[in-house]
Amino acid sequence: MNRTKDILLVLDILLLLLVTFMSVVFLQPDGSLMLGLDRTYLLAGLLIVVTIALAQYPKLVLVAAVLIVAVGANLPQEFAQALNVDTRYFISVLIAIVLVAVANRIIKLPTGLDRR
Repeated sequence: MNRTKDILLVLDILLLLLVTFMSVVFLQPDGSLMLGLDRTYLLAGLLIVVTIALAQYPKLVLVAAVLIVAVGANLPQEFAQALNVDTRYFISVLIAIVLVAVANRIIKLPTGLDRR
């Protein structure tokens, strides 16, 4: 069991290093580290790797999503207009999150996160 945890730790570190490397290469303004790669392919690869990484940690994704929605719902009106977003959508999502949580308390909804 301990060996499995060690392997998962090494895989997590390799995934983190891959995301870091791809991000640094993508964000170079002059393209000096592009290694002959097109930015579109690099961005697509980064998106795929980050999506796979986030699928491993669904509870962390939920916390991050709630945090982003809460910040979006509390944006000052001028700043929201500058970003061309409507805070009412964020407030609606927060209300939906609360309603799902209340429904989960009343009738146990399946989450897919329970260990078997």
